[in-house]
Amino acid sequence: MIVEGGLKTLEKKRGGIIWNGLLALQRNIMFYFSLIIAVSITIGAMLRYVFKTNLYGMEEIISIFAFWLYFVGGAYGAFEDSHIKADVVSSFVTNQKLQSTLIAFSTGVTAFFCFVGIYLAWGMLSFSFLRGTQTPVWRIPLWVPQGSVFLGFILMAFYFSIHFKDHFKKAKEIYMGRI
Repeated sequence: MIVEGGLKTLEKKRGGIIWNGLLALQRNIMFYFSLIIAVSITIGAMLRYVFKTNLYGMEEIISIFAFWLYFVGGAYGAFEDSHIKADVVSSFVTNQKLQSTLIAFSTGVTAFFCFVGIYLAWGMLSFSFLRGTQTPVWRIPLWVPQGSVFLGFILMAFYFSIHFKDHFKKAKEIYMGRI
C-alpha cells in the first residue's frame, strides 16, 4: 500500500535527473540482467547437452548477475512498496488508528533492519577489498557481487525510510482526526 503523496507521487513530482536516472538504472539492470541470465543458462545447456562440452565457471558469471538482479530488484520492490511482507495483522485489525500505527511501525522496523544490513554488507565488502578475495575459476573480485548487497541495502533503507515517513504522517493525521 502506497500512501497518497508517497514514492509514486514523488517519482512524478521530482522528475529530477538523479531521481529518474536512479529508477531507470534499476529498471535497466533488472531487465538486462534477467535477459543475460536467461541467455547464459540457455547457452550453458546447449553447450552441455547439444555440443557435449562445458563452459567451466559459467556459474560464477551467472551468480554475479543474479546477485545484482536480486538486490536491485529488492530495492525496486521497496520503492514500489510491492515487496513480500507478512501483512496479516492489518487484515484482521479493523480499527483505522491501530492499523495505521502498525503499518508505520512495521515500515520503521523494516527500515531499521535495512540500516543493519548496510552495516553488515559494508563489513563483508571491506573484508573482500582488504583480503583481495576472488572467485575460484575466473578470479573475479568478490566485491563485484558483494557490492550489489551493499548498494541494495542502501537503496532499500532509503526507500523504506521515505515510506516510514509517509506512513507515520498518515497515522498522525488519522489520530488528529484529519482523515
